[in-house]
Amino acid sequence: MPLAVAAAKARGMPSLPITCLKRDLDYLPEDEVKAVAEAAFDEIVGKLTRRAPEPARSIGA
Repeated sequence: MPLAVAAAKARGMPSLPITCLKRDLDYLPEDEVKAVAEAAFDEIVGKLTRRAPEPARSIGA
């Protein structure tokens, strides 16, 4: 489980939409970081502007 997913669950947000980047940005030059961010932009905006599905719940528990 990615750290971001575990952190969201631990903070009570199990349905928080997460976008995982395929690159480690720490050591990339600024222009490459911008390119990665631009490539992920539409996905991130889409996730932030859609209603997240409700997490599964136990009934009668």
